[in-house]
Amino acid sequence: MCAEDAAAIAEAMRVLSMTLEKDSEEEIDMHKTELGYDTENLPEGFGHPIGTELKHAVGDLVWVMMQGYPTWPAELLAADSKEVANMKHSSPKTKKNKIPCKLFHAPPEHDGTVYWTATKNIQYFDRLPTQTDFDECIKYRLMADKYDVTSYEDRFREAVHKANCCARTILTPEAMPGYTVTPVGAAYTNFRAHYQAPRQPSANDQVKKELGVIVLRDGLENLVRDLNKFDRIWVVFQFSFSGETNRTKKKDSKAEFFNGWKAMIVPPRDTKLRGLFATRSPHRPNSIGLSCCRLLDVSGRVLTIRDHDLLHGTPILDIKPYLPFCDSHPDSNHGWVDDLEAPGPDHRWNEKQYTVHRQAKGHSESSSAPAPAPAPAPAPTS
Repeated sequence: MCAEDAAAIAEAMRVLSMTLEKDSEEEIDMHKTELGYDTENLPEGFGHPIGTELKHAVGDLVWVMMQGYPTWPAELLAADSKEVANMKHSSPKTKKNKIPCKLFHAPPEHDGTVYWTATKNIQYFDRLPTQTDFDECIKYRLMADKYDVTSYEDRFREAVHKANCCARTILTPEAMPGYTVTPVGAAYTNFRAHYQAPRQPSANDQVKKELGVIVLRDGLENLVRDLNKFDRIWVVFQFSFSGETNRTKKKDSKAEFFNGWKAMIVPPRDTKLRGLFATRSPHRPNSIGLSCCRLLDVSGRVLTIRDHDLLHGTPILDIKPYLPFCDSHPDSNHGWVDDLEAPGPDHRWNEKQYTVHRQAKGHSESSSAPAPAPAPAPAPTS
């Protein structure tokens, strides 16, 4: 490249940067669309838009949108107007909703300088745990199939690598990996089937008399030391009878159905579809339950409880003490439950339909089918 070409490119970049400073919000969005960046529908694992409604923090790792380059990894130097004012070298061009950041291995024209950007042009930087994630991120951000990136590809890779070394976690929900948990104990109770367990044990005087026992794994005795001084405990457990959680969408339905749980359900004593997270259904994406139980005794690794809704053999994942001063909120709104003028009968409470095996109905149908005709007897041999 000759000196005249280089000067022409530098002048074009300067004019483009000045134009961007004068652009309206709609024009900035148009620039994003032209460059191929869709901040509303990002692929899994490539950062999540921060948005102006969230408060940033100094040191946050982010993707910054730049003119003439792909979104570049950077570190925030200030998070609000007060921190910006306290900076030693605050730029006189600073405008409202502009924050400063330091680019990792910045392009030559930005090297050693503070880069100012609008908060809406920032995305969280997700940690890239594997080499495959790193390569896919480079491919998506660099867009080498659309633009000539030879002049800054190596520098961009170094920037992403350095930012990834500093990143501690993944912030995009769709990119978060699954986790494996190991039960710390098991519950032994008189509730053998779904229909026997109370829906709200603390509100049922008859169920309050039911005792239960939690037996911890061998070697965990010290974990419950001093626990006997508390009247109640939080028990985190797995809904081991709630079925699988594989997604199997059904056709011609008002709600999204899944194998084991549904996105919307009709709660007991109600007649309207409610979002699953607005209910206490045991059929949930992660099959995790939480109960506040009365603690009667702690002996070694055996806990005696009351006011519980645990089925026999329920895996126990964790135990925490109940603290009334921070766990009790009696003035809280009850949501849609307050809107029920006269809650109807529990349309799900049918002892015949609830058994330990959820597929019992299928088994009974197959057992009632006519038996196959017997095979013909073999012809006698001479």
